[in-house]
Amino acid sequence: MAVVRLYNQGSHNAGQAGKWKFSKLQGVLCYIVDRKARTRQLRLYDINTQELIFMLETYINFHEYYKELNDNFHAFPLEKIIMGVEFASVYDASTFKKFVNNYSLKGSNQDVIDSERLKMGKTNYTKPFSFERKEHAGWNPNSQTFQLDQVPHEIKNLLKKAGFKKKHLKSKDMALAIYEILLRDIDLDNTA
Repeated sequence: MAVVRLYNQGSHNAGQAGKWKFSKLQGVLCYIVDRKARTRQLRLYDINTQELIFMLETYINFHEYYKELNDNFHAFPLEKIIMGVEFASVYDASTFKKFVNNYSLKGSNQDVIDSERLKMGKTNYTKPFSFERKEHAGWNPNSQTFQLDQVPHEIKNLLKKAGFKKKHLKSKDMALAIYEILLRDIDLDNTA
């Protein structure tokens, strides 16, 4: 999981190749590995509302097309555009690339399809129900503090390693400053 901004390049046919355009999507990007369904997804959650704002099921051998253009900017092709991911942290970018390399579905299309058939059989799938959110980190406007009581231990450790202390997250001004630093606008015209 990493704090990111998403960019895209227009179709090569439209003559826009090479120019990155901010998609106005930013937040926490998660690489989801669903072993049971044998899918891999990129999910982007809004950092303030925790809502899912972008989701992409990655394709077979996604790792072969996922490229590191510089230390904190990665890209991958989709059907009609190229997506760019700007990471707030070089460490997060490196870690995310390792996840993509280690957990992408690998092999030929037929190998993956045959493997899925053997594992799943003839199962009927339904939509999810009784969905429950078990983790939450958010700003409480009443108490003017971040609520971190349901945050996983790993995320608390990440904030600690980054030098954040509880007192920093209790100050609205400091919290906003941290947010702005993580998601500041960087000129990417010279990226790649």
